[in-house]
Amino acid sequence: QIGGRPFRIITDPELANSNKTMMYRAMNANGYDAFYLRGYPEYAAQSEGHAVADSSRVYLKNQETPQMRRAGVVYRLTADGKLAAGGPAWPLVYFDGRAAEQAQRDWSVVLESPERWIARGKKVAHAEKIVIAIPDYPGWRAELNGQRVPLAASGYFLSLRLPEGLPAGVPLELKLIFAPTFWALWVAITVFAWAAWFKRGLMVLAHD
Repeated sequence: QIGGRPFRIITDPELANSNKTMMYRAMNANGYDAFYLRGYPEYAAQSEGHAVADSSRVYLKNQETPQMRRAGVVYRLTADGKLAAGGPAWPLVYFDGRAAEQAQRDWSVVLESPERWIARGKKVAHAEKIVIAIPDYPGWRAELNGQRVPLAASGYFLSLRLPEGLPAGVPLELKLIFAPTFWALWVAITVFAWAAWFKRGLMVLAHD
């Protein structure tokens, strides 16, 4: 029910192994972290009304706050392994401002993989930008109707500004792709290291 689906959950703080949801490709707003993403402890505190992050873990309990709904949180996984549904959550992609309330459910989002999202919708009146419920983190890039568009921060999440003069009703296809920063460089270094290790191994075998 939750694996690879375009929404988030929170796990009951009594569950000791909250990070195991990653095994099922479920996006969990709770969990253990050695380092938090910038702004997340503050975002979680706004949601609960008090601090809910200690030095290693987040203890969110309420999935029906405005912050959790805008993060796309649909369920709370209880300590006895049941899914408790909350109120209607926002999709993982939505328009900003007045347009958000008008068309928050008009987007369809497909997670082809954790690193590749595709969202489709139609431009609504008064919409100036699209908000994407992905934390502001380097490595994400976006294409809108086949054209590369820059991403910016919108509070805790990413966003992109719509082209000026775009009329209401125009179909939109947004592709979001993640690749680690300097990915090609790290791949090259890895290949070089493996090649050097393999060469060294052959030399040892030849010597023996």
